[in-house]
Amino acid sequence: MVTTEQEYSVNTPQPEYPVEAAQKGMEGYVKLRFDIDEHGQPQQIRVLESSPANIFEQSAVTALSKWHFPKKIVNNLAVIQQNQTIKFDFELRDSSKSKIRKNDHIIKDPVLVEGIKKTFNFVTNNNLEQALSTARTLKPTTPYEQAFVDRILGLIYADSGDTQNAINYLTKAVESQLLAKDSQTDTIKRLAVLKSKSSNLSQ
Repeated sequence: MVTTEQEYSVNTPQPEYPVEAAQKGMEGYVKLRFDIDEHGQPQQIRVLESSPANIFEQSAVTALSKWHFPKKIVNNLAVIQQNQTIKFDFELRDSSKSKIRKNDHIIKDPVLVEGIKKTFNFVTNNNLEQALSTARTLKPTTPYEQAFVDRILGLIYADSGDTQNAINYLTKAVESQLLAKDSQTDTIKRLAVLKSKSSNLSQ
């Protein structure tokens, strides 16, 4: 599992869990500082903090070196983004937790399912105002359903051109760590584009 201080990377291969650490049941974290060059590549990666020491650092550095970030454009030129930070949390999950997490990816409430279908129908017909109105009435009852609805709202706001609300809802959805893997990855990518757009507009 990986948490970051900024969810803005386009390509985020996960770090490998060190075999010996997994066998011993060891968990920990690594916090890194780095720069992003004009091409979106991480450079000057260095370890700020780690616990336990000398266990997870190499895996974290190797993973981050493969990441790719959106370019930052200032006055039509790509610039270096200095002193970025990221934290990798290395956590083991047992099989029972995994099963619970997998089962949580099911929406059983028929009322909520019907509301989601209506929302998607409005989106398909490009009626974003009605889609947003319907999505706001959805009443999730589980943490996963809440994350799912937050993602829907974020995507509709993004399509409507409301960048800030889109960022707010998509960030909540991602931070929950409850979305299915593909949805989580897609949402992170959408967030990256939106944050880059928002940053450029504020320049």
